[in-house]
Amino acid sequence: MTHPQIVILYHFKNNLPVRNLVKDLLGALTSALCICHCLLTPILIGFGVTGLLVDSLTAEWLHLALLGPILLLLLTSLPSAHCRHGNALPLSLAIIGISLLVTSLFIHGKIELLLSLSGGLLLITAHLVNRHLLHKHISKGVTTDLLSE
Repeated sequence: MTHPQIVILYHFKNNLPVRNLVKDLLGALTSALCICHCLLTPILIGFGVTGLLVDSLTAEWLHLALLGPILLLLLTSLPSAHCRHGNALPLSLAIIGISLLVTSLFIHGKIELLLSLSGGLLLITAHLVNRHLLHKHISKGVTTDLLSE
C-alpha cells in the first residue's frame, strides 16, 4: 500500500494526472448542475412560478450553454485518461450519457426529463469511475516509480 503523501507528491510532480482528476470532478459537477436544472424547472412550473426565471430555465440557449462545458470536459478528460488506465467503461458510459442528453434536446415532455436525468447520471458515473481508475493507475505508478528510482 502506498503512503498518501507519496501519492500527493507524485500528483504534483507529474501535472497531467492531477489535471485529469480535476477535470473529472468538474465534469461530474457540471453534469450534476444539468440534473439540478432538469429537476428544478418542472418543480418551479408546477408551483406556478412564472416570469424571467422560468423563461430563462426553459430557454434553448441554456440547454446548449450547459451542454458545452459538459462536452468540453468530457472530451478533455476521458480519452487521455483511457490511454493511461485502458478501461473502456468510462468512455462507454459517457457515450451513452451524452447521446441521451443530445437526444433530449429534440424531444419534449416527460421523455425529455427522463433522457436528461439518465444521461446526466451516466455522465456523473463515467467521470467518477474514470477518476477512480485514474487514481488507482497513478497509485500503482507511484509504487513502480519509487522502486525504480
